[in-house]
Amino acid sequence: MKKWLRLLLFIAGLPLAAILLFPPEKKEAKEEYQIKNAEELPFMVMLCEDRGTYAYEPEEAVCHITAALLTKERLAAFDNLENGEGKRQEYLKALAVVCRTNMLYTWKQEQCPEELDIKKTGLPFRKLKQNSNEELWIREAVEESTGAVIMDGSKEERTVIAIPFFTSSDWEIKIGEAGEGIGLSLNYALLLAQEGSEFTQIIRYFFPESKIRVE
Repeated sequence: MKKWLRLLLFIAGLPLAAILLFPPEKKEAKEEYQIKNAEELPFMVMLCEDRGTYAYEPEEAVCHITAALLTKERLAAFDNLENGEGKRQEYLKALAVVCRTNMLYTWKQEQCPEELDIKKTGLPFRKLKQNSNEELWIREAVEESTGAVIMDGSKEERTVIAIPFFTSSDWEIKIGEAGEGIGLSLNYALLLAQEGSEFTQIIRYFFPESKIRVE
């Protein structure tokens, strides 16, 4: 009888011994923004031109929309900086999130159609030059921010918001104060990236109450 009792106590103690010898890894708390592969959005972005109509997956469209916001001067602004490559990518990720947010906002406003005309978004569109550094940088930034959109953090019910953006032809014209949710300055966002801000910090500079979520 005693042997059976000892055997039962031994078996019962095995899980505890395993936990003590091999403690489970501590899982980090989920951050407000988390990189992950988002599910494919159930619509196509349509570009209508004289030569024909072209259909793009949403993330592919984000690449071309982001490209339309860039100039050679903006890309070259990071060339001689310490960790210039990393800072440029944070800038591009910020632009990609803004472009994706506007595209998704319009799609939802249009009652989630299967096909979204790019003209209805009001966003510019420029086809990327294949095998260029620009294409490599933009695609990497879009992939690293896949599915991330800006939500209205001031309300209990999270909703995607429209993000106006603007630029200044004169590089001396900058916004020097934190934003009020009015818009994102492409030039000042670039300056923030040059100073080392991550893309989430750039977005929250202009939209302090925003939340970044993966759709």
